[in-house]
Amino acid sequence: MNEPISDIDLNAYVDGELDAQRRIEVEAYLEANPEEAARVMHDMRVRDEIGLFMAGPAVEKAAAEMVTPQPAAEPAPPRPSRRSAPARRCRAASSGAPCGAARRRS
Repeated sequence: MNEPISDIDLNAYVDGELDAQRRIEVEAYLEANPEEAARVMHDMRVRDEIGLFMAGPAVEKAAAEMVTPQPAAEPAPPRPSRRSAPARRCRAASSGAPCGAARRRS
């Protein structure tokens, strides 16, 4: 035997907290009782409005804090090969001083 539908069941229905069997029973009750169905629909609308109100400021704040995406930076120029590195390090080679001497002074 089914238990009678109470305000607790109706509130749980509005909040989406009923199991499938009890939800079906509540919906059958609401179908047979249009005044109660109107009250439940009103409660569901109020619940949704509150949810939108509560999310509204957070959504607006998040949108305001969002940074406009910056265009992608141009890729860095290619790095010189390792073969040219010794020549760059030893600038003294063109002046006639040995490379090892230039490194010891540094």
